[in-house]
Amino acid sequence: GYATLAASAARRYDVHLRRVATALEGEADEDVDGVVDLGELAAYVELHLKRAARTTKGVRRARIDLAGVAEPARCLLTSEPEMFRDRLEDDAEGQVRRTVALQALDAIRRSGAITDAERRLGRFLLGTLEQGLGPAELELKALFADLVGGRLDPAYVTDALTALRLDDRRTLVVPDAFPTIQAALDAAMAGDTVLVREGRYDEHVVFKNGVRLRGEGRDRTILGMVPGHTEVLLAEGCGWGVIESLQIDGTGGTAIGDWSPDGIHLKGATVRVRDCLVHDCLGAGLYASDAGCRPNVVDCIFERNAQDGACFQKTSAGRIADCIARSNGAVGIQVREGVTGLEIVSCRAAQNKDAGLGVHGGSSATLVGNDCGGNGAHGILVWDPKTDVVLRGNTCSDNTILGIFVVQQAKALVTGSVCERNKESGIVVSGVGTEARLVENQCSRNEAGEGGQRAGIVFRDGARGTA
Repeated sequence: GYATLAASAARRYDVHLRRVATALEGEADEDVDGVVDLGELAAYVELHLKRAARTTKGVRRARIDLAGVAEPARCLLTSEPEMFRDRLEDDAEGQVRRTVALQALDAIRRSGAITDAERRLGRFLLGTLEQGLGPAELELKALFADLVGGRLDPAYVTDALTALRLDDRRTLVVPDAFPTIQAALDAAMAGDTVLVREGRYDEHVVFKNGVRLRGEGRDRTILGMVPGHTEVLLAEGCGWGVIESLQIDGTGGTAIGDWSPDGIHLKGATVRVRDCLVHDCLGAGLYASDAGCRPNVVDCIFERNAQDGACFQKTSAGRIADCIARSNGAVGIQVREGVTGLEIVSCRAAQNKDAGLGVHGGSSATLVGNDCGGNGAHGILVWDPKTDVVLRGNTCSDNTILGIFVVQQAKALVTGSVCERNKESGIVVSGVGTEARLVENQCSRNEAGEGGQRAGIVFRDGARGTA
């Protein structure tokens, strides 16, 4: 009986949550005074779930995650919607907004999920977090925007919340107060910002968990390679952190055994990298590796690196968006060796020696809205058994060989992509065991396909699929 009561209350909770979201967004003439207090309703659900939990059968019948039901509403809404809105309007210093946003992030982290209605409430709350509140608050806003937009794994905020607590934050300035970047990082605590003034700093930097490392602009604050190290900047085992507005210059790096030094190495680290320029490294511009690594890379440029512009290997999901990978010595952005669930969104990969984007080694990835043109081989290359990708809305043009190449038993869904003016075919699916489903793609003005003939789409050598 308790399980039935809990399930019924949970359905009421979901209905009322949608009604409150609609009322707060002003999308309907909702009578907000008549909306049941969601905190009380969530508590009611929680009570009966606890009672139902006394028997395994009861829990199985309820099919409700206790934390997922009870906590987000209680934290997102402190009272009736009208009262909540009034509190925000009276909140000149932004304290209520920041506190509620932190509580909401904490609830999302603990529940491990966020519902559509909660996203809508989150977007409303996000609109109340104004610009100019300081670096920690702006990072909070960015985190919240990614969460409600569905672009960030809720697990990412575990350490971020600790680092973003608004008490006792400090800004450590290099070289004003600390002679080197490493000295400032060593003195920093979670939540602190290390601000690096304009200039060039030739030092090997080891990043610290929970810290924001910020330059004064990627054209003004430069970190240079120190020979004898495997990278310019290393972040290892960090649960959260931000690296932003820096230029990483790999000039002068020397090989160490079989290892070619990289620009930034994220080793088992969940770190946000944004607004950085990484160039002229002997290895990759960005190298993200090992389990536990969930990189979030935004608005960066990787150019003239001897190997890949950015390489992801054995990482656990992650996202790279609005980045440029150009004129690199191998692949613009490469995903390899068992990466799971990586997203590559709205990036430009051009004039790279091999492919613009490459996915292989049994990895899974989603590539959306990328522009891959003028590369020395293919626009997008997908290969190897157990490699599984979704390609949606990508443009692959003017490449030396193919626009999109799926081969060696890989699997792909390719939709809404444009492949034109490539030197050979637009899309080629090749080899026994290779499968692809092609939907609403446009392939035109490709120069030479099978047997020297123009070919927009080719299935060959035993490959299977539909177009």
